[in-house]
Amino acid sequence: MVNTGFTMKILGREVELEHNLRFSLRHHRLGWLVLLVTIFLDYKTTLMFIAELGIGAEGNWLISWLMVSLGVVTGLIIGKSLQFIAVVIFVSMDRRIGNLLLLLVIALNCWAVVINTSG
Repeated sequence: MVNTGFTMKILGREVELEHNLRFSLRHHRLGWLVLLVTIFLDYKTTLMFIAELGIGAEGNWLISWLMVSLGVVTGLIIGKSLQFIAVVIFVSMDRRIGNLLLLLVIALNCWAVVINTSG
């Protein structure tokens, strides 16, 4: 394996983290764009339904806790940022599984937008 950037040894296997992320960004550009759009839409629709129903209506316990602890906007921004960071980490660790996770998070965000707006 040619070292093209930051690597990490995981379970005895050399993982080219930077290479995997660059590969995904290059080959799945639309997926990353859709991810950012769905994160934004989930953020906006969550703010709308939280304003109407309160923080207790949030189904994600981590997001709910962050909003109670740090304030609605700050907690939600941090929660969505953590979601994005998790996708970046998993995509960096494994090309195939990471990109499947990218699609899964897009689907979950779309589902969240539907739930948030179907009040």
